[in-house]
Amino acid sequence: LLTIPASHYCEKARWALHLAKLPFTEIGHAPILSYMSTMPRGTRAVPVLLRDDGSQLNDSSDIVKFCGESVKSLYPNKRAEELEKYYSDKLGPHTRRWVYSKIFDDDNFHHAKALIVNPLEGKLNQTAAAVLLPSVIRSLIMKGLNVNKETGKRSLERVEKIFSEVEETLGDGPVGSSYLAGDTFSAADLSFASMASLVVMPTEHVILTAHAELSSLEGDLGAQVHRLRESKAGRFALHCYTHHRHWPGPASRDPPRSS
Repeated sequence: LLTIPASHYCEKARWALHLAKLPFTEIGHAPILSYMSTMPRGTRAVPVLLRDDGSQLNDSSDIVKFCGESVKSLYPNKRAEELEKYYSDKLGPHTRRWVYSKIFDDDNFHHAKALIVNPLEGKLNQTAAAVLLPSVIRSLIMKGLNVNKETGKRSLERVEKIFSEVEETLGDGPVGSSYLAGDTFSAADLSFASMASLVVMPTEHVILTAHAELSSLEGDLGAQVHRLRESKAGRFALHCYTHHRHWPGPASRDPPRSS
């Protein structure tokens, strides 16, 4: 599994593979530098799942669907499939842009290093990423994903809107009494929780919490994360992590290795 370790799309694929109990080796890369592994395989994005038969899956939604062949409960109905894609397409880009707009600010740049460089395995890979992050990687990401203070602010508004939609779907019952596509945890909930993970920082997200502790988030970044965590949608995402995100064992907590 080719990843950017802290990517919420890679977390979505990783979570589904863990649920399906499908063994895999994760190979982590820094953003932009990941192209060296993905472009020869005909894509730029991660995650990419390289299968034993030589085929590959190039999208987190395709990987979740593949895992759904083993875990039928992921897709109990058409609504689960629709919502899985919706949160991936409509929420994911905005949680990512808002977080980038914050951690690429000079005052918070230590968090960028913590999330992008520190999860990588191997001194050479970490060094290359650390050297290129302040200039090349940051510049290309900000240009390619249209990241700046204004777009970050608009993305946060979009996140808040989708959180409100989730709260309306969940209704007035206590958190955990219902799910987004029915009465049980499905691909819809996995997708929402994964896409929200960057802005609610679940303790069960081993990679995020190992490298950017919630208590270390300062200023507006910390205030907004705490506010989103306390919302009903945020608490629902945290509930999904607490009750449905189980890493297979201590070995899976090791940093993904880099090729």
